[in-house]
Amino acid sequence: MCFSATVSFAASGALAVAGGASLKLAKKHERLIALVPLLFAIQQAIEGAQWLVPHSGVLGQIFGYAYLIFAFLLWPIYVPIIVYRHETEKHHKKFLRWFVVFGAIVTFGFFIALFVFPLEIFVKGNLIYNLLATPALALVGTILYSLAIVGPLLVSSERSFKLFGVLVFVAELAAWNIFLLGFVSVWCFFAAALSGCILLWFYLRR
Repeated sequence: MCFSATVSFAASGALAVAGGASLKLAKKHERLIALVPLLFAIQQAIEGAQWLVPHSGVLGQIFGYAYLIFAFLLWPIYVPIIVYRHETEKHHKKFLRWFVVFGAIVTFGFFIALFVFPLEIFVKGNLIYNLLATPALALVGTILYSLAIVGPLLVSSERSFKLFGVLVFVAELAAWNIFLLGFVSVWCFFAAALSGCILLWFYLRR
């Protein structure tokens, strides 16, 4: 997490265990869902490594961009695809198809941003990833990012997905209001912690 290497590595280990157990419980068509804790485990391990190297050095930049590839390029498209593939109601599925397209557009936008804007990584109470874009552009990006991830969860006909979407949105608001500068890192940690609930979801469905 953004507060220390110890917490990041501990979270990574716990999520790896939860992800492994989820994969064992998942049916074939549910494996993309079961992979979420494992992917977050990798992301948290990368952030743990970020704490151990000079943030402005070459390794620091490599770990920083690796972390943001997960945060900015993976999740905005991965979440809509998961929800779309799991959806059984035709009406919802048609609507969710547009969220997949929207998520792809958001991912492409952040892909361009990672090339255009320099990345600044520093510690100010917690770990900060700062793409040096204009405040207005950063705000628009945050809103679109949130919509790409939370939107399909709330639109899903699956009640557990809707609940997870609400929890993720609340976590996002908390990260925004309490840790504004460290929003990306803190929100991803909250989302990672919530992804551990996926194991509970699989267990309760047995």
